[in-house]
Amino acid sequence: MSTARVHDIEVLKMFRAQLIKFAEAAGVALGDSESEIHRTIGWLDNEQLQHWVSAHRKRQGILAQAKEALRMKKIFTGPAGSRQSCVDEEKAVQKAIKAVEEAERKIVAVKQWGRRLQKELLMYKGQTQRFSTSISVDIPLAATVLGNMIVRLESYASLAPLSARSGVGTAESTAVGGGGAGGMARPEGGDASSIAAAFAALRGSTPSIPNRAAAPVESLNLAPIRAQAIADSDGQTLAGLPGVQSVDSGGTMVISTAIADKQRLYLERVASAQPGDTGWFVGPAEIGVNPFVVTVPVKDVLAIRPDWAALLALPLGSLVIIDSGAIGAVLDAGNQDLWADASMKKLLSADSATSEAAAKGPAAVQQPSPEPASAAAG
Repeated sequence: MSTARVHDIEVLKMFRAQLIKFAEAAGVALGDSESEIHRTIGWLDNEQLQHWVSAHRKRQGILAQAKEALRMKKIFTGPAGSRQSCVDEEKAVQKAIKAVEEAERKIVAVKQWGRRLQKELLMYKGQTQRFSTSISVDIPLAATVLGNMIVRLESYASLAPLSARSGVGTAESTAVGGGGAGGMARPEGGDASSIAAAFAALRGSTPSIPNRAAAPVESLNLAPIRAQAIADSDGQTLAGLPGVQSVDSGGTMVISTAIADKQRLYLERVASAQPGDTGWFVGPAEIGVNPFVVTVPVKDVLAIRPDWAALLALPLGSLVIIDSGAIGAVLDAGNQDLWADASMKKLLSADSATSEAAAKGPAAVQQPSPEPASAAAG
């Protein structure tokens, strides 16, 4: 089990606050950038296009008037019966022709730039999608983990001896994402709504019943989920969660093909799409991913991850976050983080057992018997 030595809990609080501020600032920056592109596209497609179309129509009218004036000048003679000079009228016609041609060029240019900006917008969205997912999902989840860690560390510090509380104090905390202490809980503070929104977005990424029912039964490379096994103690913790059912190893589950290179996955159990369907879906913990899904027998998954047996026994509505093969959070249908609660109970139980053992330790040590007087004299 990996550990980290924490010297100051306040530093974690400051880091978590700055992380949340960064996510908010980055989200605003992305939104402003996209809005600016949309405003420019709207300016081209509406204002500029309408302006030059109207200007083209007016300039054609001016050209028609100039041509008519030139024609009349050529038809009628002057007072002396001689042909009149048409220089001014011909100049007016040439000027009107150039104005019409300019308007036509502007219309073509506006349409071309509008199409080019649309293409650039799509490329921009594609390039920023991963970053957008990070600030909308990954950072809120990380803030949740940090909030839960801070709560556990403060609880641990409150159980420490008075001498340890008076100073800076040290404690060993299970690393994020590993083992049972790596659970995720809703953080205290104003970002609870963003965390709930992130979980709701993950649930919204689960394919609908018709899509899951239509998922073909195909063999899938399950190597990406072959990561470190869930600890036995964590399996026991899962088995102790409320509503646990028996695993239907003869059933099926739906898995996204986009899990190939993902370190963070999520599992959600929803209503069965068809007979034999356990309702479980496994996909990447990313928003905006619309992957191809296939139906896989549960026994094939358990052959790769037998330690998932306790996980797949969770009831309907469960949502599980897996980070690098380890459990990050277990939520019920109401988005209550059961894993954080269970981890806290396990931590307090372990601390209590350690304290009792430490209290009994000195009394249990057998005192050495005094040496005989004859031996001492010798």
